[in-house]
Amino acid sequence: MLRRLAAGSSALALLLLLVAPPGPRVALAAGGTCTGWTSEYVPPPTIRVLRTVGPAKGTFQVVPFRKYVITVLAAEFGPSSPVEALRAGAVAVKDYGWYYAMHWRGNSAPRGGGCYDVQDNTWDQVYWPEHDRASDLQVQAVLDTWRVSVRKDGRFVPTGYRPGTAGKACGADADGWRLYQASAYRCALQGMLYPEILRTYYRPHFQIVVPGVHDPNGDGLGSIGIALPGTGPLAGGSVPAPTASGAPTASPAAAASASPTASAAADPATSASPVPSASPAPSGSTATAPAGFYDLLWSDAPQQAWQPSSLPAGTSLDPITTLGWAFADVNHDGRSDVLRLERLGTAGYRITVSLSLGDGRFGPAATWWSSVGTGLDLAPTEAVQLVAGDFDGDGTGDAAILAGTPGSPPMAAGPNGASAVPAAVPEAKLYLLRSTGTGFAPPQTWWSGPLDVGGARAFAADVTGDGRADLVVESDLYPSQLPVPPATPPPAGPGGAELPIGMRFLVAPSGPGAGLGQLTRWLDVTDTTRQQAQTVVEDVNSDGRADVAFLRPVGTGGSQIVGLLSTGSGFIRSTLWSSATFRASAAKLAAADLNGDGRGDLVVLYDMGSAGTKLFQFLSTGTSFQAGTRVLDPALDWATITPF
Repeated sequence: MLRRLAAGSSALALLLLLVAPPGPRVALAAGGTCTGWTSEYVPPPTIRVLRTVGPAKGTFQVVPFRKYVITVLAAEFGPSSPVEALRAGAVAVKDYGWYYAMHWRGNSAPRGGGCYDVQDNTWDQVYWPEHDRASDLQVQAVLDTWRVSVRKDGRFVPTGYRPGTAGKACGADADGWRLYQASAYRCALQGMLYPEILRTYYRPHFQIVVPGVHDPNGDGLGSIGIALPGTGPLAGGSVPAPTASGAPTASPAAAASASPTASAAADPATSASPVPSASPAPSGSTATAPAGFYDLLWSDAPQQAWQPSSLPAGTSLDPITTLGWAFADVNHDGRSDVLRLERLGTAGYRITVSLSLGDGRFGPAATWWSSVGTGLDLAPTEAVQLVAGDFDGDGTGDAAILAGTPGSPPMAAGPNGASAVPAAVPEAKLYLLRSTGTGFAPPQTWWSGPLDVGGARAFAADVTGDGRADLVVESDLYPSQLPVPPATPPPAGPGGAELPIGMRFLVAPSGPGAGLGQLTRWLDVTDTTRQQAQTVVEDVNSDGRADVAFLRPVGTGGSQIVGLLSTGSGFIRSTLWSSATFRASAAKLAAADLNGDGRGDLVVLYDMGSAGTKLFQFLSTGTSFQAGTRVLDPALDWATITPF
């Protein structure tokens, strides 16, 4: 049965939201604080609750915040609610209490005094631990959404919700400020996931913030992966720790606070000479681990990520070729794990998984899927790519393989009126490997359609904002594919084939059912080719929809970071950073939410020649990238590394 959130002060505050400009929605006591929590990205550890029932009536209790949210959800949202409705409710309950843990209304307990943030009744939210017990589904709904918070007009607000009217259709009573439980129940029954449910009731100008993309430690701070050459674990100890350029090894606080201007930080010509590592590798140590990760805020050294794994008996392991790496939380523990796709000579393919241990290290690699004996016949001549994301919206990351026979580019129009020949575009397929938490289920064909996989890069990301991963494709763009061909035909390649003149970005959107929709064009880029660009996909502006960012060369020695910001149905281009002296040819790009603010940041690994590799941190402001911490790793050979 749906429970009622009482109105009281929250009703007044939400009414004011409709008529007042953005800003604090309640009057704070002059100079006063209670819990005084300040972070809008990390939930408070505790909340102070005035008890109006039970043996503690009239006093306040300091309650662990997660216990508070779970207990309130049990009281306010019935246990029979669909799981996605519970997840949406968990976000609303959490953000309401979180807001008032930051904004004290000047209240004190009648017995013994002492300030409190919220009451335990319908004046705020019902908190009655002596009476209400959460079900397993309600507890899991809170855990699944613990990092998630929402914004209106870019501001943290006290989320409202009401029971609503039985029989109302999904979203029929949405007013932009409250979640109506009865109709939200119907949204969940229709297959909506909680991000889409929240968006339905709180839009417009609504944002969903999820800190810590690519977070192997589970601390809300993202890291980047770096694949290194080699086939075994680190020999003899750790590799040298990276150092902050021009200074001794940076402390976490120093690294986090460093924020030089974009022009100064991003110009390698202004960087100081390399500084020897403060913790050199033991004698005989060699960096032969096949991959590692960096957390720039901690200034960590690359870490061993996995060890050689095995296949079924009788399967040839030689030669092994790595085709791709990816981060995904495949066991639903809140930490990003590392996936690797390998081609095993003519024997087939396998995906290994190294589970995060949560302490800066990963467990040994285990084969979670092998094409041997599965009926998925992928020839070694096919173009194959690995992508990873939550395609089915169950909160657990999945793997997917995009495969297809390479096609051929279009032929330019020849002399004497010869007609142009369209490109040969074969059919490609995306095979979904759903995670079971300990392995991948047999492959399902999740999408199929015309695509030259050999002339494209694939990504898995939620660009539509419905809570499920979509397929995003960056493909070569040819002159004859433009709506209006160039007035002057560009030079043709060997045999009269057209040469790429840009990139076409396409999206196959997810939906409430199985599979993806048709691959459709979202935007064409005509000033950069796929061979020139380095591309990542992440939520740059923290609106709950993933965006595209790519690094492109400009002029003879400069570069530019371009954002393609998602509207949910297309991309809008925006220049996010540029430099006349930062050489794109010396840079490699990776993405993660480095500072845990819910916006996707960038790391550029820059070739410093014999000095090693310098890692430049670019933090997103939502509308641009600002250069921050710089870290030099003398032991990192730029030419041999692959960031992910």
